[in-house]
Amino acid sequence: MNLFEQFDELMTDKLVEKTAELANDASNNSYKSLKGIFYTLVAGLIRRGSSTMSSNMLYSQIQRSGKKGGLVNSIDDITSNNQLFEATVASGSKTLSQIFPAFKSPLISMVSTYAETPKPSAVAYSGFLSALLVDMLDQRIEEENLSADGLASLLQSHHQPLFSESPYGLLEIMIPALGMQELRNEKFIISKKNPQREDTEADTELQAALEPDPDYDDLARRRGVSATSLIGIGVVVVGIALFAWWYLNMRQSPNVSPSVEEVATEVPLYESDSVVTDSSINLPATENVVEGEFTSFGQELITYINDATAESGKVIPFNSVQFLNGTSTIDPASAIAVDELAEILKNNSRLQIRILGYDVAGNNVTANKRAYAIKQELLNRGGDNNRIDAGGTTTTGKDAVSLKIISK
Repeated sequence: MNLFEQFDELMTDKLVEKTAELANDASNNSYKSLKGIFYTLVAGLIRRGSSTMSSNMLYSQIQRSGKKGGLVNSIDDITSNNQLFEATVASGSKTLSQIFPAFKSPLISMVSTYAETPKPSAVAYSGFLSALLVDMLDQRIEEENLSADGLASLLQSHHQPLFSESPYGLLEIMIPALGMQELRNEKFIISKKNPQREDTEADTELQAALEPDPDYDDLARRRGVSATSLIGIGVVVVGIALFAWWYLNMRQSPNVSPSVEEVATEVPLYESDSVVTDSSINLPATENVVEGEFTSFGQELITYINDATAESGKVIPFNSVQFLNGTSTIDPASAIAVDELAEILKNNSRLQIRILGYDVAGNNVTANKRAYAIKQELLNRGGDNNRIDAGGTTTTGKDAVSLKIISK
């Protein structure tokens, strides 16, 4: 039974009626609203499960917030008691903000449009269903002994049902409203190597060892092409691919001038033709941006973007992103901060940034890798390569990354 089927089984007419009463929803569209929110939440989790770092973070968040099926099994009691319902809504709203920074506001607006539900009722529904969905997943983790990869695989298995079982008209509103266009990509699903907590890599290696290597000479004989010719063709193809990759990076990467303070130490990886640096144009935060839902870093960045008197070029410490000691491996606990920056970039289409990497010992190689690790995570979340630059510095005494605003 997938999550959508479990939702339909739980949401009886009586339960929907009681939930609507507790949420003060007199719109007569309560089931449509509840189902729309639930499907949207699952869609958001599918997207988060496509990144290893995000899925690991999500796994920990679910285990902290879930009740191992306790809410699922007591749902009738919760919807029969106003205090229990309000407590569940409050808990779910907090979880929603943690798992999806800046997700709540566009979700409420979307549901209000889709189901003509009053916003206060939509807020109550979203908190209630967030708590319920997290508990459903925590129950599956417990019962099926799932690892973080197993949870990601479970979520990815809902990609096709999302499109085949989604209520009529929901996806057409939901996907653009919440910026989840990548879900339409058939290649969006990623493979996970291990759905169980116990390691099965040995089995994978054994299977690979038992598979014979391809007989290239036999392949050449059957196709009338010599093995030498095949190797020559391969070298040419690889050369063309490397040249194309280099050329595209040279053309697409904005030229970012270092600040006065960093001219002597910053080592840029490359230079390109030009970049838009019109700091006189200010793009206010869209409806999708609600400052109260961000961390202190997000609040500072949003305030700066919205300040028409502030010129571009400011460097903001991105201390909420951390790396494993001495490496360029991002700490999984930093996923929320990366998600937050991705949301801000999405909602401010003129924002151009350069990620500045640092190493406490001034190691430029590590600093470069750290900057590009953050950039890659932003690209994985739908970021625009033309608006995100990255590079390391030889500045000592710092062990994280900073964000330089090129234009806003």
